[in-house]
Amino acid sequence: MNRTKSWYLFDFGLSSYPTIILTFFYGSFFVNYIADDSTVGSYYWGFTVSISGFVTIIIFSLIFFFSKINKISNTFFHFSLIILISSSFSLCFFDRGVSLMIPLFFIFISFIFFEILTLFYNFTLTKVSNIKNIGRISNKGWSFGYLGGLISLAIVLLIVEFFPTFFFLNNSSKIFLLVGPIVSIWILFFCYPLIFSFKKENFEILKKQQIDTHIFNNQSLKYFIICYLVYNSGVVSLFYFAGIYASNIHHLKEPDILLLGILINLFGIMGCISFSFIDDKIGSYRSIFLCLLFLFGFTILMFLNSSKIIFWFSALAIGFFIGPIQASSRSFLSNLINSNEQISIFALYSILGNINSLIGPFFISQVIYWTGSFRFGMFMIPTYFFLGLSLMYYLLVLKMSNSRKD
Repeated sequence: MNRTKSWYLFDFGLSSYPTIILTFFYGSFFVNYIADDSTVGSYYWGFTVSISGFVTIIIFSLIFFFSKINKISNTFFHFSLIILISSSFSLCFFDRGVSLMIPLFFIFISFIFFEILTLFYNFTLTKVSNIKNIGRISNKGWSFGYLGGLISLAIVLLIVEFFPTFFFLNNSSKIFLLVGPIVSIWILFFCYPLIFSFKKENFEILKKQQIDTHIFNNQSLKYFIICYLVYNSGVVSLFYFAGIYASNIHHLKEPDILLLGILINLFGIMGCISFSFIDDKIGSYRSIFLCLLFLFGFTILMFLNSSKIIFWFSALAIGFFIGPIQASSRSFLSNLINSNEQISIFALYSILGNINSLIGPFFISQVIYWTGSFRFGMFMIPTYFFLGLSLMYYLLVLKMSNSRKD
């Protein structure tokens, strides 16, 4: 199989893990069925996901910035794929009555290795593209991720709807025990070809001093990292709070929220396909700027209005731009760095993403707490986008200034 096609299929397969296990099915099953008390279950689930992100930051820092390793073999990522598949599959063995710590341990392990494989996917972008088509391939790959998540979600929904007592499962709730095996088989089938295509290839890791020097000397990279840290807090916060906002402010029920999630993903596919052409025409920088502009406008529109129709319109419009901004950020970063710097800088990129998942929602929760207004707290999201826009504009001025000097 062509390596570019394998790269597309990798995200098609990997996206089933956050879609099915972290977001839609297994988390809810754990909280409402495995745990005796849903409040306690919610606490432990949230704590496990948060601590997994924190441990990922530590692991990436130790491996890529503070170790003496100068190369990492593809065998490491092959091993990571096996661990993700095994830990996801193992979730089928833990029913009600089991100690909550056991399935949570496998969630903890699977989350970390999911992040490692996401890193692999991101830094191999330059292995399947060139400077002329990197924006198109990055956005197209992101659309495959959306599509894979949706199709795997549809498969689980069909099984739950039409086979509630599937095989040995004599209780309709227990059908969710099959979620882990479904995800593991899906990941194995679609992710393995890309891993296999690299065989025993080694990837160079920069020393911490080299990374520090490179970031300090490359002003565009330095300011983009700051920009990304700011605006990605808005992106992450949207994922965290969109469902809660829909439920609390517009009183959407679970079936409506599920439908909204599916439609947002469909609009995300359309957005990524559109930007797969736009990005290579106008450049990744302008694509990011354009997405930020629309995300700022539509989040303001969403949070200022009480109309349910405007909420749905804004949510779908946000869905259209939320994928391209992430895909174009990846291609923009890839273009800023050399081939031997990809894995180290993308490890930093992953660390920043995990930091965003901590600080973005934290500041929103603080605003909600001190103002007593959920809606007021939500205005932190367009604030993140506005600050990101301002910083990206400064980056444009910087780039124009450097080009004049040249």
